[in-house]
Amino acid sequence: MYCFEIEPTKSITFTFNKLQFKFVLVTIPSKVLIQLKRLNLGFGLNFEEPIHSINLRYLTLEKCDIQTLQMILSTMTQLIFLNICLAVDASTGVSHISTPSLLRWLTLKIDDSSITMNDLECFLTNFSYLTQLQLDLIGEIDLVDGNRWKILSKDLIKFNFNFHVEINNIHSILDPFRDSYWLLKKRWYVAYNNQCLFIIPHFAPISTHNPYYPTIYTTVPDNTIFYNQIKHLVISKPRNIMLNHLHNVEELTIECSIFPELLSFVNLNRLKHLKLASLDNIELFLMHLNSIPNLSKLSVNGNLTVDFIEYTKKCRAKQIRILEIVTSTDDLNYIIEGLIYLLPQIEHLRISTIHSRKDIIRLIDGFEYLLNVHLLIWMRNDFLNQNYLFVKFDD
Repeated sequence: MYCFEIEPTKSITFTFNKLQFKFVLVTIPSKVLIQLKRLNLGFGLNFEEPIHSINLRYLTLEKCDIQTLQMILSTMTQLIFLNICLAVDASTGVSHISTPSLLRWLTLKIDDSSITMNDLECFLTNFSYLTQLQLDLIGEIDLVDGNRWKILSKDLIKFNFNFHVEINNIHSILDPFRDSYWLLKKRWYVAYNNQCLFIIPHFAPISTHNPYYPTIYTTVPDNTIFYNQIKHLVISKPRNIMLNHLHNVEELTIECSIFPELLSFVNLNRLKHLKLASLDNIELFLMHLNSIPNLSKLSVNGNLTVDFIEYTKKCRAKQIRILEIVTSTDDLNYIIEGLIYLLPQIEHLRISTIHSRKDIIRLIDGFEYLLNVHLLIWMRNDFLNQNYLFVKFDD
C-alpha cells in the first residue's frame, strides 16, 4: 500500500515508473479532492467516500474501470475534459452508462478488449455538449462505418480516431470517408495501415526507416501530410535515399556513411537529436554543425579515440547539451580533455567506460555546466554493468 500526504492545491499530477508498479490505486481525501481543478494520475483513482460537490474540471486517468467511470460522470458534474484508459473488461459495460455530462473534450482508450459500434453509440449519447473527441479502440468491421460516424460526428470540431480492425475490402470502407462531408466540410482524412484505420495527421506514423513509403490506402489528396509528420528517421543503407523532403525530423539515426545526401531531403534546422552508429559518420557532421543549429543531443556508438579528438579539435559544438558516448580506455585523459573543449556546454552526460576516480572527478569538474552524469564503471577485477548517477550542484 502506498500512502500520500497531499497539501491543499488546485492541481495534482502523479506519475510512476510502470516497471516498478503494475497497479497503484490512490485515495485522495475528500477535503483535498473538492479543491482541485485539475488531476492527472498515471494509475487508478479511489474515492475515500461518496462525494457530491466536486469542482474538478480536467481529469486524466491511465487506469479506470466502468464503476469508477460511472462515479466520475455522476459526481464530477463540472468536468469538461476527460482522458481515460478503460480496463480490459470495460468495453462490455460502456453501453450501460446513462449519465448526461457537460464534457467538452473526451479522450477514450480501451486496451485489449473489443467494442461494438452499437455500444459506442449508446455511450456517446451521454455527451451532447462534446466538441472534441479522440478514440483509440479495438473493434469489428462495424466500427469503421463512415456513414454512421458522419451522423455521430456532426457537432464535433475536432475528431481523431485509431481503430484496430482487420479489413478485407478496404476500398469499400474508404468510400464513405471520401464524401464531401469528410474531405471538404470537416477536412478529416483517414488512412489504413497495419490493420488500423486512423485519422491523419494525428495518428500518422512519426517514426520510419529510409526509404519511407506511406500507405496507399488513404483519402488524402497527396502524401505531403505523411512526410510532414515524421519526427524520427532511421537511415540504415546509403542507397535508396528517398526523394521526398522531410521538414520536421527532430531525431535522426544513421547506421551508414552518409551526409551530403541528407541536405537534399532533411531539414537540419529542426534536428534536435543525432544518433550515430560509428565514428565514420560523426566526422562529417562535426564539419557541418553550423547547418544544425538546434542540435542539443548527440549519441555515438563506437569508441572515441585519440585520432578522433585530433581530427575534431577545431570543431566546437556549443549547442549540444546532452552527450551519450563510449570511450576507449587508452589515453582516456587526453580524450576527456578533448571532449571538454569540443563540447563545452554539456549539461547531461552518459559515458562508458570509466576506470578511475581521477577521470570521474575531471569529467565532473571539467564540464562547467554539467548537471548529472551516468557512468558505466570499469573495475580491475570485474565489469559492473550498472549506472551510477552523479549530480553536480553549484556552490
